Amino acid sequence: MASWQLTVGECVQVMAAQIEDNSIPLTITSPPYDDLRAYHGYTFDFPAIAAQLWRVTRPGGVVVWIVRDQVARFTESCTSFEQALFFRSLGFLVNTMIYAVRNPKPNPQRISYTPQFEFMFVLSKGKPAVTNWLTEPSKYAGISTNGSNGRAQGYIQGKNRTIQAHKRRGNIWWYSVGGSRRSDSHPAPFPPGLARDHILAWSHPGDTVLDPLCGRGTVGEEALPLGRHFIGIDVSAVYVAEAERNLQGAKPHEQM
Repeated sequence: MASWQLTVGECVQVMAAQIEDNSIPLTITSPPYDDLRAYHGYTFDFPAIAAQLWRVTRPGGVVVWIVRDQVARFTESCTSFEQALFFRSLGFLVNTMIYAVRNPKPNPQRISYTPQFEFMFVLSKGKPAVTNWLTEPSKYAGISTNGSNGRAQGYIQGKNRTIQAHKRRGNIWWYSVGGSRRSDSHPAPFPPGLARDHILAWSHPGDTVLDPLCGRGTVGEEALPLGRHFIGIDVSAVYVAEAERNLQGAKPHEQM
């Protein structure tokens, strides 16, 4: 049976004291980036968190780091890119994915087009050990190719190949926000489906999933029904108490 552990505390200190080197196969988290969301007055030390994530991630393990830049005075902060490059300097391999919102909130600032996406940096400690590639229906399922279709794009397809019913997903994943059965006291919860999809993609049942900035526990809510263990850390006792209630009520998902 999947187990879980929640801790109130500053995540750098908690990780340093409680989590062994090279022990975590998957981390999914989203920091309180820039000034876009109030977090009970707390701030966070990005370089120290990144260093701890490198230490605790096992070889082949993955960290999914979800972040967005602030837009002010007609320019983005570029914090997301700075963080990705810092992770790279530690030794992580970096692959960029996008979390796109189907129903974005209106943009009252009118200094840019309406923000509709966040970065999902998939950081791996070497080649990912688990790659359960998620798929989607193929638009051209059943069509046969003659090998010439891809030449204009610089690659050659196999002759007489029949396109399969499903294809590997792209690196832009779309979700709707709001209308959840969950309470939303946290200032910026991400969609449960986002957490679930990354858990399925980068881990196996029985693996441990870490969220060092766990908020109200969305990652854990999705990890436990999928047979993964969960470790959650947050500096806010209010959010950890809510996360505990949510994890206690986590329901099994339908068979994936």
